Amino acid sequence: LWGYRRTLWWLLWRKGPRAWWSFLFVKLFVKEGHGALGWAFAAGMPVLKLFRRRFIRRPPYPYNLEIEVTTICDKRCVICEHTYWGSQEERRNLRFEELQTMLGPFPGLKWVDLTGEGDAFLNPDFPKMLRWLKQRRVCVYLADSFDRIEPAVAEELVRMGLDGIYLSMDAATADTYNRIKVGCDFDRVRQNVEHLLQLKRKYRSPVPELCFRYVITTENVHEMPHFVSMVADWQRRYDLGDGSRIEFAGLLAFPEIQHLF
Repeated sequence: LWGYRRTLWWLLWRKGPRAWWSFLFVKLFVKEGHGALGWAFAAGMPVLKLFRRRFIRRPPYPYNLEIEVTTICDKRCVICEHTYWGSQEERRNLRFEELQTMLGPFPGLKWVDLTGEGDAFLNPDFPKMLRWLKQRRVCVYLADSFDRIEPAVAEELVRMGLDGIYLSMDAATADTYNRIKVGCDFDRVRQNVEHLLQLKRKYRSPVPELCFRYVITTENVHEMPHFVSMVADWQRRYDLGDGSRIEFAGLLAFPEIQHLF
């Protein structure tokens, strides 16, 4: 917890006790997902299991949910299953009213992870969803390519107090990145990242904490050290957040990309 003291104090002072508790709850009790650490489970899982068996007779309401806000994407990333979808797969946006209906039965909700197959910022209701969730003091994380997080979008994300973003960035050079993430632009993504970090400095905000996910393939494995250096340079010049990290991940297995394993 000591490593998050700055973020926790900022949340308590600027956003109030409910936002502070939601963020802390995620770090303590959510076992997996964007921003989750599950410290309490790691430290005392046998005791927690015994307590639940002996004293809890009814399952509790969920306090964390993952929600897919769109299955629409205009990119053709070579490692993404969406690129190879057939015509039978549904492509549509989740509407704001659907989100409200979905979350209505969960008054004690602490954490929402907005993720999925599509590009969330193609959903015109997405900013409204984020604002609504943050008004409820829910801890919100999302995954994104950063290709669409332009200055106006970035400023709203910082000002609303979005808790964290996982940046999908699978290369350290423009040539490799643009070949893997077809439709995204390496230089534009870097510029968008740096602008968001400048806004965090402007508003003196430790959130959103910025984390990085790098999916390893035969095309980019040689650039892993350079990627670490690039992120470390951002950390030296800016504030990535108390929970910033790099996650190196394996490929999701499906036939079209077997040659990239």
